[in-house]
Amino acid sequence: MGAGHRVHEVIVDSLRRGVTDASIRADVGDLYVTALALWAFSHGLIQIASTKAGQMAHQGISVQGFVDHAFAMALRTLQP
Repeated sequence: MGAGHRVHEVIVDSLRRGVTDASIRADVGDLYVTALALWAFSHGLIQIASTKAGQMAHQGISVQGFVDHAFAMALRTLQP
């Protein structure tokens, strides 16, 4: 648990620096909750990419393309 908390704090600190230097939108909200949401998003993304790769391939979607698209979406929500 301690290691997980330290990793989470690194993300919170990174978000804080981004808000301070204006590379992350100032209205992003509670940074702890935002970091938690980003972790949840990443976790779900990885899980779907690994368990649904066959279905995505059947639809003509590459796992890498899916991951790239999803992270681009997440980044757009953070950008000013």
